[in-house]
Parts: sequence; structure tokens; C-alpha cells
Amino acid sequence: MDTRKLFILILIYPLFGFSSQSYSLQTSERTNHLNLEAEFGDPISQYKLANRYNSKIGILRKPALAKKWYRAAALNGHIESQNHLGLLYLEFKNFIEAKVWLESAASQGHARANSNLASMYETGDGVLINRKKAHSLYLKGASLGDVKAMYKVSLNLTSGDFIKKDYYSGCVWVYRAESFINTTDVSTSLAQDILNQKHYCQKLLSKTQIINVHEAASNWLSKQNLKFKKLMSLTH
Repeated sequence: MDTRKLFILILIYPLFGFSSQSYSLQTSERTNHLNLEAEFGDPISQYKLANRYNSKIGILRKPALAKKWYRAAALNGHIESQNHLGLLYLEFKNFIEAKVWLESAASQGHARANSNLASMYETGDGVLINRKKAHSLYLKGASLGDVKAMYKVSLNLTSGDFIKKDYYSGCVWVYRAESFINTTDVSTSLAQDILNQKHYCQKLLSKTQIINVHEAASNWLSKQNLKFKKLMSLTH
């Protein structure tokens, strides 16, 4: 290596080391603060700490610690933690525990938990495949606002493979789903699936039916927004 390049590297190395150490210390301090509050039984801190261990934010992912704190928060009644705990058990093929926690969150009206539980029945992960039960759970999740569930309900209704075919209702659900593409954490692949399903609906229905579908989807969204505003006013 060129002597001058070596000299420059020797000079700047401590700078990078200091920056990394400073970042590490800040991250450690935040984690320690959450740890303290979590140890005192605060479910929000337990949930945040679990997320930190589960998502590589500042520290390496540690599923065992994520599971510990999701479980602590879940036992404290934190519904989002119950859903996350169920997904973590599902990831590591502990289907019994996954089902227990997803069922708990789903029964309390958690939209995504209903959708996640539906996926288990759709694919047969730890349970017997039951597509009608999966559809019922997707429908509940969709009614609560889960975008993936809306798409799944639309697919089921327009295909009619195991339930009565209903093109109109199926297309209403995909138009509802489309409205959420840019406002929630929808993956690129799911967004594309939704748009493909919408284009399929446009081929299935007449122009008048499409107008009616769009209106039905918009009316439902308006009602959902009103419910959300009322809920927010009650929590403030």
C-alpha cells in the first residue's frame, strides 16, 4: 500500500471509531432506559424494547429477548404485543403458542391478528387447512381495516372456489384496499397484487357497476374515518 494512503488511514481510523462508539453508547443508553421501565412492568416500554430486539434497530436482532418482552407486555394485556408474539412463535414453527396469542389478539379486535390467524388456516401451519374459516377471519380482519385481508376477501369472492362467487362484493373490497396503499405499511408486492385485482374487476364489471363499486368503497371508507375520529376523541 502507498505510504501516504496508510498514513491517512491511521489518522482517520480513530474518528470512525469515536463516531461508532458514540452511536453505540447512545443506543445503549436508550435500551437501558427502556429496560428499566420494562422491568418495572410498563407494557409500552416492554413492547418498545421487544421491537428493538426484534428489528436490528441499533443492536443485533435477539429473538429470545424479543420474545421475553413481547410476552411480558402481552401478559399485561398489550394487544399489539400479543400479535407480534404470535408472529415470532410462527416464525420459529411453534404453532401452538402462535395460535394462542394470535387468537387472543384477534378476539380483541386486532385487525392484523385476524389476518395472520387466517393465514395459518389457509396454509395449514399447525392447523388443518380450513379455507372457509380462513375466509371468515380475513373478512373480520378486512372489516377492521387490514389491507391484506381486504385483498384476500376480494380474491375469494371473485374466484368462488369454496364460497359463493360474488363479483360485485369482491370488487368493492379491492377498491377499499386500494385506498390504503399509500397510507399504511403495504409492501410493494401486495400493492401490485391489489392493482392487478382491481384491473381484473374492471374487466368483469360494466362501467355502471364500477361506478357503484367505487361509491360503495368510498362510503365505507368515510364511515371508517368517522369511527376513527370518534375513537380518537374518546382517548384524548
